[in-house]
Amino acid sequence: MTCKGVLLNAYTQKAEAGKYVALYKSADKDYQSKNIPDYITRSDSLGRFVFSNIKAGDYSLLAYDDNNQNLIYDLPTESVGFLTQRIEARNESDSTLKDDSVFFTLAKDTVMRLESSKILNDRELSLKFSSSLTDSFSLEFQRPMLSANEYIVEKTITDSVSFVTIFATGKQIFDTVQLIAREANGFNEKIELEQKRRRANKDEKRRFKFSATANELAFFDTIALTSPCPIDDAFLPLKTQLIEGEDTTIVLFYRDANNAKKLIGDYPLKEDKKYTLFIDTAAVKDYNGDANDSIRYIFKTDSRDDYGTFILSLQSEQAMQLILSLFDIQGKQIGTDIIAKTNGDKLIFKNLKEGTYKLRAIVDENSNNKWDGNDFFSSRQAEQILYFNKRIGIRKGWEFEEEWQISLQ
Repeated sequence: MTCKGVLLNAYTQKAEAGKYVALYKSADKDYQSKNIPDYITRSDSLGRFVFSNIKAGDYSLLAYDDNNQNLIYDLPTESVGFLTQRIEARNESDSTLKDDSVFFTLAKDTVMRLESSKILNDRELSLKFSSSLTDSFSLEFQRPMLSANEYIVEKTITDSVSFVTIFATGKQIFDTVQLIAREANGFNEKIELEQKRRRANKDEKRRFKFSATANELAFFDTIALTSPCPIDDAFLPLKTQLIEGEDTTIVLFYRDANNAKKLIGDYPLKEDKKYTLFIDTAAVKDYNGDANDSIRYIFKTDSRDDYGTFILSLQSEQAMQLILSLFDIQGKQIGTDIIAKTNGDKLIFKNLKEGTYKLRAIVDENSNNKWDGNDFFSSRQAEQILYFNKRIGIRKGWEFEEEWQISLQ
């Protein structure tokens, strides 16, 4: 009997090359994780694999990395793919496989480690961790002795890594640093750092410049200003003047909730207008005690007619939750994920630039708002990822409407 198929990455749906593919007569997963398979091969550059001259019988199919080169799937850091149904080989002359595609999930390293730490300047410290932080993450500063109201923490968390930036906001700075990072899972890391450089004269008067967003803004955007160091809360909100034609408006800027160095203007922009923003010298000071230079920022906005709209109706014979993502032709995601139900409701994607887009849907079987991969020992396959079978063409000023009939593979 011949058994052949294709090994695909369950998330990207691209071919997985050079992976071990194994057949076991035993259906026991504990046996498979401790014993060499009855047949083994490797996927080629296109993800294809072939078993030839297999004896009649029933087999379990398993694909894995084999990081320790023992021909067995036995490490939590080894990626895995498998078929949930057994392959039935009744006639040695048959060519058979229950499913011609096997979906492979990359393993996640769930062990928390501090990967890097660095003092960026007197007021800024960066940390990188090897996995996703939780809400239990905490810091204890021992040197300098900082209380919780003397620093700002920003976290950027992905499925595989976490970045933490800490800004000192009190009188003390990051020169020699000793702190402890903790997680409820038992992670406890003492971090010691020293900034090796010549300190600037504290009495030296310094100025900083705000950097502004692009000279052309989308009419639905907000005005944003960025400073080298976070602005001292005592000087917020920042008071500015915004001129449009003959009208002058006082616009207040507040700290962005996700970026301590960014200020967001509390003002709704109008379509197809030209604006000038003025900020006086020394209007604010940052946590270094430095005041700002004056700024005269000229920009314009586009109009609603510069964009198109995509309207999507989701249909399915069975109710399900989907995680929808829209991408441009280069693969860059547009906006954030949308959680949707297949109940016939219409989803509206507004303010899309002219161009071609593609739409992806993750079938969120357990409704946890994220994609889940393979779990070999519980026989749970990765959640399905589907792509809309048409490219979405957007033109300026047009509405484009489609229906997607979702059917599970």
